[in-house]
Amino acid sequence: MLESQFEYGARVGYWRITRLLIEAGLPLTLNACARALEATPWIAADAAEQGFDICCHGWRWESHAGMAEDDERRLIARCVESITRLYGKPPVGWHTKSSASVNTRRLLVEHGGFLYDSDAYNDDLPYYGVCRDKAILMSRPEMTRTAHITTE
Repeated sequence: MLESQFEYGARVGYWRITRLLIEAGLPLTLNACARALEATPWIAADAAEQGFDICCHGWRWESHAGMAEDDERRLIARCVESITRLYGKPPVGWHTKSSASVNTRRLLVEHGGFLYDSDAYNDDLPYYGVCRDKAILMSRPEMTRTAHITTE
């Protein structure tokens, strides 16, 4: 059953939802796992053509909490490389599928290029935090597009 839900999203759901949002003139941020885009490169290509943002949702369903720092650093780089190759530019945001590690935000800032981290659930509105002397926009996952717009 679960596999058919994933198949529905890639085969039918993506096109239905994006069509409605485009018709309504609304912006869209895809919260996408890099591995999912590897399996559905046509979605990455369409997202680029439509001007959608991509918020990386990790490689697949891995837990970052307790992950070794070097492993997490490599995983972030792998995700960015994959999305950049498929979408044409790197992701602008990050949202850890499960709990972030104590290193996640610092590793995102260290990697560079991320406009926001949507692993913050502690406010109703996006806000700036500081990590390694750099400002990074923090937001809840449902605020990702709003967060991105505030940085432009």
